[in-house]
Amino acid sequence: MPQHERGRGPDPRITLARLRVFVSVAELDCSVTRAADELRQTSNAVRQNLDLLQSAFAGRSLFAQDRRGLSVFGAEVYRQAREMMDRWGALSDAGSSTLRITFLPQHAHLVSAVMRRLRATVADERPGRDADGRDLGQRDSGGRAGDWPDDHIECTTNVLGEQDRSMVVFEENVIGSLLHGATDLVIGPPPRRVGDPPALDRHRLYTSRLEAMIDSAEAGAGDGIELRDLVRRRLLVPPLPARSRQMLEREIAEHIADDPGIATRVAHEAYGTKVLVAFGQDGHGTVVVPSDIALPFKSGSAFAGTRAGSFRWVPVRRDGVDLTQDVYATTRVDPGERALRVVRELRTVVRETGLDAAAEPEPREHAGSPAPARRDTARPAVTGARGPSA
Repeated sequence: MPQHERGRGPDPRITLARLRVFVSVAELDCSVTRAADELRQTSNAVRQNLDLLQSAFAGRSLFAQDRRGLSVFGAEVYRQAREMMDRWGALSDAGSSTLRITFLPQHAHLVSAVMRRLRATVADERPGRDADGRDLGQRDSGGRAGDWPDDHIECTTNVLGEQDRSMVVFEENVIGSLLHGATDLVIGPPPRRVGDPPALDRHRLYTSRLEAMIDSAEAGAGDGIELRDLVRRRLLVPPLPARSRQMLEREIAEHIADDPGIATRVAHEAYGTKVLVAFGQDGHGTVVVPSDIALPFKSGSAFAGTRAGSFRWVPVRRDGVDLTQDVYATTRVDPGERALRVVRELRTVVRETGLDAAAEPEPREHAGSPAPARRDTARPAVTGARGPSA
């Protein structure tokens, strides 16, 4: 190494701000326009940042020749840059008592309900506050405006995008952010890698089942649809990187010998369930998604729409057994009482909403008879189970 290069500092063209621009472009399908919108910058500013960053790498390109993806070198820079962003975020929040929760859109009602419950608890414990934490002008016994209780939990949320439903992206970016300290609790699939010694704890929340949206006037589906019958239909499904789609394809490959093939049975792919449902309601195919994702589109939901009553959602089964997958809250090892309390509140909301497909439904009441006690026969919660998912 030449004498003048020994001990030199970082290249001034490689800044955290420019790495953030690059990460944003990489995660938005290499679209400068979309990254500019997300970062609230002009497209020209994004391009200038990329050009300056690119100039620091001695002619090695960050992007593939068609600009529709990253080069091999760019993918490695992205991996390191993403980790730096996570660690930067973690350092920025060092000392904060705020719990950072990351979740997929289908879990919004769970997180919202938990945050509401936490605020209600504060209102009970702190005189002078309503259920939303607003000051009612009362004072505590010391004459000061009431302090938050010691166990008060302030939460911030990060809702993941459609691209984060890819198992590869979820594992690398979302679980990676948890490992690097940029978030405190992730709701979604269990992590595949936890480190040695284990760095993560998995807490089972519920089991979802694969469901198909069937026209109510259609005969023959009964209370469920068998996999061997489902593959004869034109399907509306999430793309292959999604976990539910991977489960569906695995079951078909292993158990359906005369599968007509993806090209024949898949009519349309989209991460957006609203898109799939719209196509399904117009007769373009049968929607197949997990029950927790289907929930907002079922008849009776506030978001279901006027045509939801014309369809019913039935479980997808193989030899009479529902196809299911588990949903977890994942934290770092020994996350602290605040994170564990949020996990407990999440489980309470799951029980109250009947979201767990593995739990035995409540028996129906007969007129004039007392209400039976609820029996919950869900599989035992995996609290603190450490190691790769099954």
